[in-house]
Amino acid sequence: MSRTFFHGSVNVGQICTLTVRHVRASSELMWRSTSVRSYSRPVTTSQDANRQLLSKHVEHSFHDMIGAAAPFRPPPSPSKTQLAKAADAADRQLMGIVQQLLLLFAAIGYRKTQWEVDFGVLPAATLALPLEEAREQLAARHEAHVEQVSAWFEQSLTEAADAQFIGDITWLDERHTSCTLRYFERSRTRTLTKIRTHVDECVHNLVNVRQVRLPAQRVPMPRRCRRIIDALPAFMVKHGHIVTGTLINPQQCEGALLEDDNELVHAGKWLRRVAESAVATGARAAATAGSAVATKSRAMRETKLMRGIFEDPGLLLGRHILFGWKE
Repeated sequence: MSRTFFHGSVNVGQICTLTVRHVRASSELMWRSTSVRSYSRPVTTSQDANRQLLSKHVEHSFHDMIGAAAPFRPPPSPSKTQLAKAADAADRQLMGIVQQLLLLFAAIGYRKTQWEVDFGVLPAATLALPLEEAREQLAARHEAHVEQVSAWFEQSLTEAADAQFIGDITWLDERHTSCTLRYFERSRTRTLTKIRTHVDECVHNLVNVRQVRLPAQRVPMPRRCRRIIDALPAFMVKHGHIVTGTLINPQQCEGALLEDDNELVHAGKWLRRVAESAVATGARAAATAGSAVATKSRAMRETKLMRGIFEDPGLLLGRHILFGWKE
């Protein structure tokens, strides 16, 4: 006697009527059960869950990200008052996003970008229009504001890249399995009158590229990289990745030595901070010596375990490398 395995919900009465005399009905049910089985949700194992850490790169525009995070969403059949409230709420959300993006640039180290645009108040002439026309104009106004914020963010990223604060990625194949990753390492030295910044341009050619979706808690990374991830607006985190791969033909070109001649005014403050830091460091040294050794050894063990998986990583957002480091 043949057996039929059913997946999903099946009427018990149908199963009881399956006899030798109902071969045609039995065959039809078996075909249906096979169809259900072929479209049923696969069972997720722990190995599958681990594979999901490595995700394919799908680039979303910053316009789409910002528009989805700050939508103009009036209720169905709104009044003009509700339209005005929805438009005002969307404007406030956009201004909150601008503040978050300014904090992101501060975490990157680029502080020259600024936002000087005011969305202003809702035009009274728009609210005086018929309801549907007012709704269309407010939606168009909001779309223009989203475009304004996204264009400013893109322009600020371009300026940060020109100033060698962030790098970029070039994909070498359509499947995104190989790339050229470029980022900059900056180091500073201070004197009484100057700040000298040394910039190294690092170029990594990677194959067997893997992308780990943020927040990438299992990836060992420098504290500064983690601070940048923490500074990302919540709606952008899911669009960021840690790009890793096998390094081939590494290249590194030294950049110029940059100097800032405007530090004389801040020299006194800097000396005071140095003195205060020296006193504080001496007081904390004895108390933290034992815990520092334990923390360092634990971090070395974790890094050694993960290093075979995550090599020469970079923090990717869109086409920009916000931070990179060597393993």
